[in-house]
Amino acid sequence: MRIAVLAANGRTGQQLSAQALARGHEVVALARRPGPSAPSLTWVTADASDAAALARAVRGADVVVSGLGLVAGSPPGLLSTAASALAEGPRVVWLAAFGTGRSAGVARLSAVINRVLASEIPDRVQADETLLAAGASVFHAGPLTNGPVSPGRHTVRLEAIPGRRWPRPVSRATVAAAMLDAAQDPDGAGGVLLPLS
Repeated sequence: MRIAVLAANGRTGQQLSAQALARGHEVVALARRPGPSAPSLTWVTADASDAAALARAVRGADVVVSGLGLVAGSPPGLLSTAASALAEGPRVVWLAAFGTGRSAGVARLSAVINRVLASEIPDRVQADETLLAAGASVFHAGPLTNGPVSPGRHTVRLEAIPGRRWPRPVSRATVAAAMLDAAQDPDGAGGVLLPLS
């Protein structure tokens, strides 16, 4: 499978790339600056804020997995710009934040989450909704940590969550493994998914 990894130089993107290679896939790593080379890994310079360039960069991929997030200095509307560019292309597996958008209704402390991420919420929600309308799988993860893949990892659909739950931390490695599981499932139904340890 040819997998395009968006934000491949980021901490989650590095996990996505390394695990995809370990699973035997061909990886097209998309980033503003290339990283270390490896067999079956091709770096493509891509800026997620340039929708036309991003759409061109993912042509030929079977699926796009995204570790794109917002950092200080990110341009306004970065996530929704990238989502719009990807919505017309290959299948997408997208990383989002638990407690925002559709998962806000099941997250304890959602008011706190929305206050902390206040300026980012509209961009995050618009990106999610654009991709969900296109049939993407959108992973709503709790606070990301470093560490190995959890041996107890599993993925739950948002609508299967009974009641409200705390935004529990989950390792980037665990999230990447769950996202790649979804990427490898050609019959995946899309929707909002929660990666759990």
